[in-house]
Amino acid sequence: MSNPQISQVEQLVTNVEEVIGKLRTEVSGLSVYGRHNRHLIKLVAFSVCFDIALSLGLGYGIHKANSAQAKANSATTVNCQAANETRKDITHLWGQVIPLLAKTDAEQSLKIKDYISTAYAQRDCMQKAK
Repeated sequence: MSNPQISQVEQLVTNVEEVIGKLRTEVSGLSVYGRHNRHLIKLVAFSVCFDIALSLGLGYGIHKANSAQAKANSATTVNCQAANETRKDITHLWGQVIPLLAKTDAEQSLKIKDYISTAYAQRDCMQKAK
């Protein structure tokens, strides 16, 4: 081989070594970038799992709250109906007493009758349950 050919081969070897060095640097950078991306993917997967668990927990809590509210509304309705029965009984009782008062004081018995019909009026139980 002649000197110019050796020089060209050496130049070629030098160029190849530079390219290999640049490729090593690039591959090393890509390796670091890949590790970083895998870390971020794990973080996103954890976040999605946490969001799903949180959503399920909140859904369960809302279900329990709605169930408790339905029970409370049912109890409120039952209590209101029982109170209406009591009001009816009290009104009936006063209905028996007022005619006795009417014999002595008709005007006073009308005032009492008006007061009793207002004070012991039946309540709308369905409106309170809402």
